[in-house]
Amino acid sequence: MKIESEKTFMSFILAAFCSVCVLIQPLFFSSMGIMGINYEGSESSGLYIYFTIFMAAAIFLIYIGASIVYGVGKRESIALTSLLGIISLHFLWVILDGADTELSTRFFELFIVLGLPGFFAATIVLKCNIVIQTVKAFELFVILIAIGVTFYSALPTLSGELVKNIGGASYQSLSYYSAFSFGMLLTYNNLLSNKGFRFRLLESKLFKIISIPLLVFTLFSCVLGGGRGAFLLLVMFLVFNIYASFKQQSSLENGGLSGTLVKVLFLCIVIVMFIVVFGDSNYINAGFERATQFISPDGKIDLESGSSGRDTVYSLALQFIGDSPVLGYGPFGVRDKSLHAHNIFLEIWLQFGVVGLFLSIILFFYIVLRIIKNWCTPVVWASSILLYPLTLTLFSGSYMHMATFFFSGFLVYSLSKES
Repeated sequence: MKIESEKTFMSFILAAFCSVCVLIQPLFFSSMGIMGINYEGSESSGLYIYFTIFMAAAIFLIYIGASIVYGVGKRESIALTSLLGIISLHFLWVILDGADTELSTRFFELFIVLGLPGFFAATIVLKCNIVIQTVKAFELFVILIAIGVTFYSALPTLSGELVKNIGGASYQSLSYYSAFSFGMLLTYNNLLSNKGFRFRLLESKLFKIISIPLLVFTLFSCVLGGGRGAFLLLVMFLVFNIYASFKQQSSLENGGLSGTLVKVLFLCIVIVMFIVVFGDSNYINAGFERATQFISPDGKIDLESGSSGRDTVYSLALQFIGDSPVLGYGPFGVRDKSLHAHNIFLEIWLQFGVVGLFLSIILFFYIVLRIIKNWCTPVVWASSILLYPLTLTLFSGSYMHMATFFFSGFLVYSLSKES
């Protein structure tokens, strides 16, 4: 009995460690926010850099150990081969285009430290059979992010002191972290309850009451930041939750149609509370106006006046693509030879050329089909996480530097109803 308890405890610790690796950026800045610290970057302290390097090295060593004990699965070997192929392609660019392609670019270093750990974390979760423990641990850290957003930004702003950042991260980060925590809290409360994937305390009526203010405050902070991509992420989470609720309506264990209506009613209550409480706030009105600035009065998309210069960036990216449409500029030397495209599909085209873009589109539809075919609680959870990096990288950031992208992407690729 004691041995079983120790195994359960160690499984949870490992699941928690994997969750931290995946959420390292929002967790770090939210934790700074909870402690009331405004982290001013590596110039003032190397804490963030040292922390991310330590976590990346640790998850890699754990992955090696788990691979020795449990071996390498078929889907894992396919993914590993693809990743090694991308790295090998970079080395080939260095050899053939050494004058313009450096061996160790910043883009490559960030991939190793920020992106790749997500893949290692996902494979560890699957190898060690700790999916349920990871889903549970992940929720705790999502709550921590929501608390950080609430206490660092939402409450001070409501008290009269405008705070449009989170622990030193930008207003965009505030918007995205808020939207992500809002969406994941919604997913846990709406789609994962009473399935054995949450702690009992978090399924209690008391926490459900507590979760409503957290949902409202994260929604407030998201709109306050005025991030356009984050606003779209909010919409994506709402659509996903409504779709998933109706998709589950035929299941008797989810309460059938009546259960679905209750879930939709819960969403409506949260939104109505937000409108009633903050509808007249100047901060919210200004944030909402900025977040929806890309939508013209006649309902069309207006990138020129509402995208903070993204239309110019996209135009320049297409010019670079026109100069090298087939080969691109290399997987990790792309930023040094072209630009930051602020769009995942343009970035892939710049990296790998038209063949890479074509393969990525095929992979995207394959993942969507796998989600539909293998619809079950772990896949719903992983798909909900995947909304975050996919939406963010449509407008900013890089998929190569997002642990959530590799983590949720590989889980959706690997998980099935049978497994």
